[in-house]
Amino acid sequence: PEAERFFGWTESELLGEPLSRLITTRLTWLLDPDAAASGGSSAAGTRGGATSYTARRQDGSECPVELVRRPLGPDSDAQVLVTLRDLTRGPHAQASRTRNNEQARTILAAIGDAVITTDATGMVTYLNPVAERLTGWALRDGRGQSLDVVLPLIAEATRQPVANTTVRCLAEGRSIDLQDGVLLLRRDGTEVPIGDSAAPFRDRTGGTVGVVLVIQDESEKRRIGHRLSYEAAHDPLTGLINRREFERRLARVVSDLTVARSEHVVLCLDLDRFKVVNDTCGHEAGDTLLRDLCALLSRHMRKRDTLARLGGDEFAVLLENCPLVEAERIAESLRAVVEQFRFERDGHAFWLGVSIGLIPVTADSGGVPAVLQAADAACYEAKSRGGNRVQR
Repeated sequence: PEAERFFGWTESELLGEPLSRLITTRLTWLLDPDAAASGGSSAAGTRGGATSYTARRQDGSECPVELVRRPLGPDSDAQVLVTLRDLTRGPHAQASRTRNNEQARTILAAIGDAVITTDATGMVTYLNPVAERLTGWALRDGRGQSLDVVLPLIAEATRQPVANTTVRCLAEGRSIDLQDGVLLLRRDGTEVPIGDSAAPFRDRTGGTVGVVLVIQDESEKRRIGHRLSYEAAHDPLTGLINRREFERRLARVVSDLTVARSEHVVLCLDLDRFKVVNDTCGHEAGDTLLRDLCALLSRHMRKRDTLARLGGDEFAVLLENCPLVEAERIAESLRAVVEQFRFERDGHAFWLGVSIGLIPVTADSGGVPAVLQAADAACYEAKSRGGNRVQR
């Protein structure tokens, strides 16, 4: 009866059937006395001794068992008595579970990511040391708390609460990844960008008994991403917006003109007599001059305006939502700033000028290339007329 209960077959169903139906194929050598006799130390070790193997039930599931094989006679063709002990029950099972739990805790403690486990109701059952440091919650304080308390999340863009992934994981019984742009509110009130993945934790029968969350601190990843984005959009020498980013912003302004009646202006700036500095004191001096002058120009612009270095000693300014009269005033103030700027190096003093082309951006201006071409032409006209002037 105990064998019937364990395997799921009745005695009448199994009588006359090969014993291999109860043993996984990798153990069939145990059923052949000749194979057992020639099986070396592995086969001999099963005679009168117990070995841990896997049995197969009627439903196809497998179970760890302790197997003992005893011949019922001295002859090689004697019948064999095979006894099995279910290792999922009794003191053996408890010892095995204890060992497994200890191994699991050791592994979780050594993992570089934060790991939190919950029960089926979403209550925290475990935090590994990394999770303790990340959340600010010690295991002794966090155990038994709702995950929403230990791991409160908000959307970075909206500052609104974000549901943790365990709810969907438990409801759908599958792994769920956290959406992008989520911040963890640590116990001390500080914020950390994170990513996480929640997976259901199942028992032997396949039932979901909890959730395992693996959480990554994405602070360094975020810093690298921001740095790469900054470098892609900025001039490395001056820190100003580069040509690519300037054209992207100008394209946005041009496209908006089709749905809104706004006034925008583009300025194109070309320094006068800058080559003299490079020829006299070298390119390092020229680079220093550009950095100093750009910092000065930035302080004389509105916060919403864009000052960009297009290359060499050429610059551009995008004045958004700026009436033409105001744009002319700003252009003249920038010209005066450059005119009054004095640069000294190696006993030499330099005064520069700047030629500025001014072009209104309207619905009739065309695309980005057309706007920049018109602004450059106006700048060239200013330089051809002696420089250090604003030309429309």
